[in-house]
Amino acid sequence: MRLILRFMLVALSCAAFAQSSSELEPNMNCIERLEMPTYPRIAELARISGTVRATVTPNSAGAAGDPIITETVVDPTGKLKNFAPAAVQEALRKSRFRTDCSGKSITVVFIFENDPHLDSRHPQVVSYEYPNRFRISVPVPLVQN
Repeated sequence: MRLILRFMLVALSCAAFAQSSSELEPNMNCIERLEMPTYPRIAELARISGTVRATVTPNSAGAAGDPIITETVVDPTGKLKNFAPAAVQEALRKSRFRTDCSGKSITVVFIFENDPHLDSRHPQVVSYEYPNRFRISVPVPLVQN
């Protein structure tokens, strides 16, 4: 819960300091609470990284309509074609949006990556990158023979 609040504060403060209308295109200022998707366990174990771009249009009650996955880019191995769309859609459905943003398209980008520098005590680390990118990192799983 604290993690979600931190990212919302960062997202809202960055949106407030945006200077041009092109920087506001993702409409991050419309997000009240953004749930973070979890790294898909099978992709984590297979050491697969990928990027998912999604667009959501909130309704008048501030709930997400059907999130649309607009782009999925998987690591060069191409091991997993539908990388994390279910996790991203579920997270966006649980998110809350400002009611005055009803009908506006909000675009977010989730970057899923294996990070060899992360400690295994931290199962998932999320960081925010302006204007609409969230990096979801997991430690590289250890393989024992």
